[in-house]
Amino acid sequence: MNDQLLMKIIHVYNLANRTMAQSNGRFPRTQGTILKILSKHGNMPQKDLAACLQVSGPSVSQLITKMEKNGLVKRNEGEIDGRFSLVTATKKGKNVVVNLRKTSENSLNELFNALTDAEKGQFSELLSKIIFSLGEGKEMKIHNFCEKCGLCTQSYEI
Repeated sequence: MNDQLLMKIIHVYNLANRTMAQSNGRFPRTQGTILKILSKHGNMPQKDLAACLQVSGPSVSQLITKMEKNGLVKRNEGEIDGRFSLVTATKKGKNVVVNLRKTSENSLNELFNALTDAEKGQFSELLSKIIFSLGEGKEMKIHNFCEKCGLCTQSYEI
């Protein structure tokens, strides 16, 4: 029974990822995450983006360079002493975020439209129970972004 449940969980996870990827038009996930962070918080240093994404400074620098070439972000010298660059989403980048949010919402609705509101509530409670048990009975926080940078767009306790 446990093996069957695990296989179903993995299958639903894979289907959900596929649905979300198709709805986003294969827009790179990390670039979407960067744009969502910037649209929420305005500009921020590259090093903070790297910490939030849990990637190296050079990796985020390469991503920002690609995004800059595509007109999605721009870099500005730091306001304090000019030694670091602040990254800001452009109008085009902010429009991408709006479109990603709309398509993601539609995909999630499609994903869960087989369930009634009551079933969604039950499903959520069951998932919380599993998460709580895996956390060995301790309170857990779930974040969309890393805890280090403090830039979580959503945070809730279980």
